Amino acid sequence: MTSLRVITIIENNDRKLYVSQRHIYKKRYPGLFGLGVDRIIETGESYTECAQSRLKEVGINSTPNYLFEFIFKESNKTGASQIVYHTKHSGIIKPTKEFQWNGWMNTEEIDNLSSKRALCPDTEIIYQRFKDEFYGKV
Repeated sequence: MTSLRVITIIENNDRKLYVSQRHIYKKRYPGLFGLGVDRIIETGESYTECAQSRLKEVGINSTPNYLFEFIFKESNKTGASQIVYHTKHSGIIKPTKEFQWNGWMNTEEIDNLSSKRALCPDTEIIYQRFKDEFYGKV
């Protein structure tokens, strides 16, 4: 069975994007960077409800906009559906214990992480598509 994951890209008024760095002790993608906030969708929950719930966990009360979805497949694993949303927020974001760092970055800084292969593999796909198709337009 394919899992469903909802990712919400958060952009502030300065057009910077919210980025977090996974703890080095994480089994999956230790020390790599992710974009926005995410959560696995629960049974009976809509994509938008899932996105809103995760945003509320970090102190954002907003209805995000749906952007796109795709299936991310790692080698020798079943693909996982990734549903991507976007919201604007310039206030404080509550930090969570699951990350060793979080903050705002401009696209040049994220491009630098990408060139160093420091983005999670699914984040790389999400970021490039967001930047090419939606950045500055939503």
